[in-house]
Amino acid sequence: MLALQSIGLEVRWLPARSTAAELRATCAEPRTRGIVANISSPRLGSHTLSALLGPSRHWLAFRPHGSGWLELDSRHDAPTVHQDASAVAARMESLLRREHGQLLHVIASEAAPSAALPTADDVPPPPSPRESDAAMQFARRNVSDDG
Repeated sequence: MLALQSIGLEVRWLPARSTAAELRATCAEPRTRGIVANISSPRLGSHTLSALLGPSRHWLAFRPHGSGWLELDSRHDAPTVHQDASAVAARMESLLRREHGQLLHVIASEAAPSAALPTADDVPPPPSPRESDAAMQFARRNVSDDG
């Protein structure tokens, strides 16, 4: 939270009882810079481990991008595009209900100038499949088998 505050952002917890309409309003708030979600996720490995320790937690984020939203999830190869606030609100409501999610609303501080805040344009696009393949081929050629 301190890191976000250092760049002029605040974080507010969104209640688990938030409706899709309330989440749409949150997305439409002019100071919104994103939503961070923490969801229940099955543990890798045996079911016994999950039964003993409970499910693990997974983080993902939603970020406004143009007239839509990007869902950034490390379990996927590329961002998921949501066309509008209604679509992303429905996805967030699903996370709250089905995946026992918690949502954090990231907003610009009232005291911070908006020009100093990062924008979606600051995030580089994911590599194309061709670029990814070229990088893997380079790595294979340049890494020895013995370490």
